[in-house]
Amino acid sequence: MNQRTNAVKITHENTLEWIFSSKLPFWSSFTDWLKSDKEKLYWISGKPGSGKSALMKFLVNILVETRANCHNRGNSKEQNQQQNEEGTSEKSRDDSSLLEATYLKPCTVVISHFLWEAGNFMQNSIKGAQLGLLRQLLCCEPSLADKILDGLPGSERKDDDDDWSSHELGLWTARTLSACKRPVCIFLDGLDEISPSYGPIEVIDLVKELSGIANVKVCVSS
Repeated sequence: MNQRTNAVKITHENTLEWIFSSKLPFWSSFTDWLKSDKEKLYWISGKPGSGKSALMKFLVNILVETRANCHNRGNSKEQNQQQNEEGTSEKSRDDSSLLEATYLKPCTVVISHFLWEAGNFMQNSIKGAQLGLLRQLLCCEPSLADKILDGLPGSERKDDDDDWSSHELGLWTARTLSACKRPVCIFLDGLDEISPSYGPIEVIDLVKELSGIANVKVCVSS
């Protein structure tokens, strides 16, 4: 599941920090979108090889780290003091304006999927994206598995991707996201990398379905 993500290289992370600027020429403010309760979808577009996947990976990494830092902040005073004694830069990620806790609501679940046309079916299909997102969500919120087990007869016997039809997988991905009591932020990279066997309408329907869920925000790239 992580092969494509791991293959995306971020050479110099500092060069990507512009995305958190309050003034982006030709771009809508990303930080305003993160904080907004009304804006559900943020779309990053660009030419092939322009660095969209690197930017998406950077965003996922930094926001996941932010959520972890916010969660552990109350118990990290001694660790921060030790880091300062060791000469840690004052411009640490935890203190940087890039990582203001207000960018996302507290306890937001950040999940992602990186599509890859050159990969296998699970890497370049809508079904693979749904399975990947559902798996990550259940890892973050294991109690949600009961929703599937109780509502889908025979689900406990599904141990392979072929055991899921596309319809029931889409249905239960949406239902599980809706049942999550925490806000969810989804990063879906490479819509242009989806297998040509899918039409543009199917791709748009996927984005609309995910971003239409009340507690979900979606950032996509293509």
